[in-house]
Amino acid sequence: MRIAVVGATGMLGQHVARHTLRAGHDLIALYRNPRLLNSLADLRCEARQADLNDGDSLRCGLRGADAVIHCAAYYPVLQNQSGKSWQQQRD
Repeated sequence: MRIAVVGATGMLGQHVARHTLRAGHDLIALYRNPRLLNSLADLRCEARQADLNDGDSLRCGLRGADAVIHCAAYYPVLQNQSGKSWQQQRD
């Protein structure tokens, strides 16, 4: 079975991705931030970049998956007092 893990570079997603492979499944690892890809370096997977705020990237990222496990956190874009969005500060 081809399983897509959304948020595969995150704290929870990394563990789920590894367990998915140990269980004998093929892994599609969806990630948002390419700087975190090193956390997947030792895994045999197909890494695809996608963003929860971009439906087209999610559709492309999930193409061919038999199942999806969602481990990504959603950070809505809100402005703080400094005028920067929380998303800009996070990145």
